[in-house]
Amino acid sequence: MATVAVALTVALLTVLAKPLLQISDPAFTSVGQGVIRWYGFVFLPVAGAVFGEEGLGTAAVAFGVLAPALNVFCLLALARWRAGQGGGWRLALTSLARNPIIWACGTGAALNLAGVPRPDLLMATLDLMGLGAIALGLMAGVVPLMTVVSAFTIPILLAVFGYLCGRGASVLADSAL
Repeated sequence: MATVAVALTVALLTVLAKPLLQISDPAFTSVGQGVIRWYGFVFLPVAGAVFGEEGLGTAAVAFGVLAPALNVFCLLALARWRAGQGGGWRLALTSLARNPIIWACGTGAALNLAGVPRPDLLMATLDLMGLGAIALGLMAGVVPLMTVVSAFTIPILLAVFGYLCGRGASVLADSAL
């Protein structure tokens, strides 16, 4: 839960920084997603290589909780600030309710909680597909993309922190007068 709390705090800080960025709403959706993407194609193989099977298991659980939560943020940001739609939270929530990834995560969680058995043949097939997906994701350039996005994330977070510290200092100075 702490992992989700940290990620959602970064997402909230990104939304609060929107007025400072002075960019269009559609451009902000790209910034928001770039700041908060979860990079599972990099995260899971590295966790397995560095921390072994136990670390990979822990990382998979964290990723399993984090990915849907951040997907919700990204969907809300896209629906709220996309071009030509007028935005609005009603449209954002409607888009969220219609999203197939959200439905898939909810269905999977419900089946898991209900104790529905997993067919062995299906699981073996999905395991093979998953191994290929990780390799293809790494080869497709996720690592360079992450480096570029991180180069923009750190200055944005520092700018928001500096702005908030400055606002706090000005409030303290005003109250002292």
